Amino acid sequence: MQLLVVSSYPEKSVIHGEKTVGVANYTKATLLALENAMLDETNSDLQIKVFAEQLDKPEIYTENTITVERFWKRGSAKSIINLFIRTMRDPANTILLPIEMYMFGSFLHLLIAFPFLLLFKIKRKRVILVLHQVLGGNISTFEKNKLKVFVYSAMRSVFYKSLIALTSVAIVFEDEFKHRLGNSKKVSVIPHAVIKEDILDKDTCKQKLGLDANTKYLFYFGYLSPYKGIEELLTIWEPYNGVQLIIGGGGNPNHMNKPEYKAFVDGIMQQAKEKNVLTTGFIPQEQMSLYFSAVDIVILPYTVFMSSSGPLSHAFSYNKGVLLSSNLKGYFNSEDMQNALEQTGLSVDDLCFDLNKPIKNKVEWALQNQDKLEQFSKTMFQLRNWDVLGKEYNRVIMDKAI
Repeated sequence: MQLLVVSSYPEKSVIHGEKTVGVANYTKATLLALENAMLDETNSDLQIKVFAEQLDKPEIYTENTITVERFWKRGSAKSIINLFIRTMRDPANTILLPIEMYMFGSFLHLLIAFPFLLLFKIKRKRVILVLHQVLGGNISTFEKNKLKVFVYSAMRSVFYKSLIALTSVAIVFEDEFKHRLGNSKKVSVIPHAVIKEDILDKDTCKQKLGLDANTKYLFYFGYLSPYKGIEELLTIWEPYNGVQLIIGGGGNPNHMNKPEYKAFVDGIMQQAKEKNVLTTGFIPQEQMSLYFSAVDIVILPYTVFMSSSGPLSHAFSYNKGVLLSSNLKGYFNSEDMQNALEQTGLSVDDLCFDLNKPIKNKVEWALQNQDKLEQFSKTMFQLRNWDVLGKEYNRVIMDKAI
């Protein structure tokens, strides 16, 4: 069987690439898990090819058993049209299409896919969507142009209904997102999977990173974005003895050419400096294990719940306790999250904090109950590890009856 994947994709030999964002990293992790799942099943004849975003130059190479062809350019309508023409002509009858709102450039570039999805359906090609975002709430959280907010809000329901209608199956990461899509039978929930990582000695990692051995560290990880609430977190953060915040991430490479976004990033860096918050810039893959092993709590201050967080899955990988903004309570609509809370004797309110109130008391509680929070993450790692969920992807991809 031939599987064609159309996606942004990180550089060779890495999963967490500097030139790409979450959808690329997760797609690669998914395909590597599929390779492992094939070894345990009877599907060793599955051939995987990726039509990937061009980073520096067009190229074709094989990594593990996956063929990668880099040729389409983000933000180029002509290039994206060519991408889908090549996809239509490819002999593969099963297409895996991760969707992130700005993966192809702007929202308008994403709309180019729709007539081709109809053609794929006519040609009886089976398209499996992986929806990295399912918008709900106020779109103005991440789009400031009032006209665009009005248009996107009006189009949201039609957009998702059309996507579902034109494809064979859609995968979402949380039960809340399936609910937003009307609980369609064509929507499967496969949680955002967790990669097994090597947990290193905390004191050694602190020493290598130049961190104080006697200080407790909270860790924000990922590209800076207004909807991720980093500005709000810095507003409610107050430095105090023995505890420090680390912002582990820099500007999103897809948006650094926009003056408004660059000004936002510069403002965050200045605000962090004023509050004695450590900033790292982009953390390369080889240093991620050092930071995640060294810190105590991973914090997610997001202002809107529209996707399942990669940083949250990393926290589970390293068995780190987590604190989530109250805007992310939708996570706990998923059965595995509820089970993990029950097993560890925690509540939703224990793990969540309000972005409109000082955070000091919540941080102190989290550090006093660090063992419980870490047990919650260990439980989630068991429930969401790739050994389990890789087989779920394999089942969906190989199930021609869906």
